[in-house]
Amino acid sequence: MAFLLDPVPTMHDQRLSKRTAASFLPNIAIDPTCGRYALKALLKWHYFRATGITAEGVTLPSPGNPLKSLIGYDPETDFEHFGRLLKAPDYLPGDAEGYVERMRSNGPIIASGKGVGHAGSFVGHFILLVGGDAQAATPVLSYKDPLRGDALHEEGFATLGPKIGWICYARKTIGQSFALLGQAQGIANMAFT
Repeated sequence: MAFLLDPVPTMHDQRLSKRTAASFLPNIAIDPTCGRYALKALLKWHYFRATGITAEGVTLPSPGNPLKSLIGYDPETDFEHFGRLLKAPDYLPGDAEGYVERMRSNGPIIASGKGVGHAGSFVGHFILLVGGDAQAATPVLSYKDPLRGDALHEEGFATLGPKIGWICYARKTIGQSFALLGQAQGIANMAFT
């Protein structure tokens, strides 16, 4: 049976022609921080689930390396609240069912690897897993890709699974952290707007 998170997280488009009034820019002009886009989508989803408030944006703490704000943002190393709010497991699920069960219990999953989503086969990239169908004749995972904005995509696990080299998801306590955040509107230089 197919599973899809409810609500489905919203993903902003990292293509500059889609994000700004600069529609004259070609679609290849991007903000090369896909990890930040996936992280923001995951955080906003959990914030909504904890508070009932839909956040349009998330202000993240600046990474220790200022260049990471411009290129190659990695949620695990560049998000200072990673260990408090998120977790990267020691192993990857071995099948689509493992990913679907993880989404059922922890919400969206940030997945990274070379060639995931719509990135070139040799380019490291981050996507957000939001569902899947492990019982289909050809098991699939559903995801949102910052290179394609809020569109929902599916890919067979046999193709996508081997490309995934790292994942992370929310800790079970993220809702409690965000419920407190909803009262204060800020947590150690992070805010939802």
